[in-house]
Amino acid sequence: MTQEDHWAWIDCDSKSEQDRYINDLLPDREVFKGHKSALGQIVHVIHTHLSNTNNNLCQQAAIIKVQYIKTCGSVGKHTDSSKSSDLDLVVHIQDLDPQQDLSKRTSEILGEIQMALDKEYPGTRDTSWHRTFGLQYVIEGMEIDIFIGCTNIKPKDFLQVESRRQRSYMAASVFRYATYFMKKQGVVFKDLVRIVKDWRDSYYPSWPPQCKPESYLIEVLLLHTCRQALPRIFNEKRNSVCWSIPSTPNLISFLLLHFFQMVGQVELYQKGQKYTKDNMSLSIVFDTYYQQADIPWNEPDPLFRRPNKTDKKQKNSAKPAAKKHINSRHATALVLDPVNPTNNLWLSLADASIFINRAKSTAKILRNHNNNNSKNSKDCVAVNNHNRNSKDWVAVSNHNKNSHDCVAVKNHNKNSNDCVAVSNHNKTSKDCVAVKIYKLRDAIEVQVSS
Repeated sequence: MTQEDHWAWIDCDSKSEQDRYINDLLPDREVFKGHKSALGQIVHVIHTHLSNTNNNLCQQAAIIKVQYIKTCGSVGKHTDSSKSSDLDLVVHIQDLDPQQDLSKRTSEILGEIQMALDKEYPGTRDTSWHRTFGLQYVIEGMEIDIFIGCTNIKPKDFLQVESRRQRSYMAASVFRYATYFMKKQGVVFKDLVRIVKDWRDSYYPSWPPQCKPESYLIEVLLLHTCRQALPRIFNEKRNSVCWSIPSTPNLISFLLLHFFQMVGQVELYQKGQKYTKDNMSLSIVFDTYYQQADIPWNEPDPLFRRPNKTDKKQKNSAKPAAKKHINSRHATALVLDPVNPTNNLWLSLADASIFINRAKSTAKILRNHNNNNSKNSKDCVAVNNHNRNSKDWVAVSNHNKNSHDCVAVKNHNKNSNDCVAVSNHNKTSKDCVAVKIYKLRDAIEVQVSS
């Protein structure tokens, strides 16, 4: 049995099983309530200690003014699952100068937070974490990362800073923008994130160091997938439509295949090849918080190459560096952080070829799985343009007309160019959903079941 056979999504033989799998990944609400109560106590401990005039920093006349403490990570984005969740707490401090105070004050403030939490929750801190940018605790089953942020840093401010290290200190200050950006996406997107993270953790549980794709990278790749595959639905200007679309196994299967095909088609690094914005095999840029013109394509600290921290050490070392780490310092894809125009998320992968090859293998298995279901099951589904003469009528049709869960996208007003609805063929169903999409110009014709 291959490793891929253990992924629950592939093991599902029917849409009802796939629905159950999706629901099983949703976080347990009872557990969430308990965590929420514990989290409130942790925030109280941090805020009370930092506001106390008797703490070490206040005694040194370095008064700390806490503006607010934000919950970020998958918990803040609502993309956490029953199997995987991460919670980031960002303590935003007033009156910090990003250019001068941030690096020095971050270490001091983290020291105060560590003192308070170690006293309140002894033995819960992960001592393997180097306290440069943050702290990590495991309290009542929650893995909590704690960072320091400025209240006055915005995404475009990274463009004014040349030092990569200084940008690293600034990163937590814009976590709240990233959290809001992902949190406002619809239920289909969030279900996809949970499924792909389960693929990452269960399908391939073993990854070499720094080769496991981070959750944020997965989220940005998936959002791009949704907007590329179904641009008239997953559109930032039509975000209410995204929220109205029900999360069905057919739609999830279609988008999963599109995602793994996209990642699997990213070019592997070729030695001697120079990679720039003009020859990226994948380029993803969101213009919510900055414009294309803002991106520092030609700065000394480039977007297409990982920092070589070991160059000086390697030069004097008798032990050569592993080839994969030398070659993988070059990015063959641009996945720009939506809230930081100087951060190519693809460079978080020490060796992107592992992610690419595993995605390619998964896409092949998904295609076979979909084809087998098309031939043998009652749930065969396709996306077809039902009106060959119309440019704007799009339908999702179930090939088995007798199925109770047959769903279609139909134009309810035959004379209108912009009225589209999602309609359940079973008219007695209580979950019939209608969604209006304005100015639909391009027909979608994708045969999923071929």
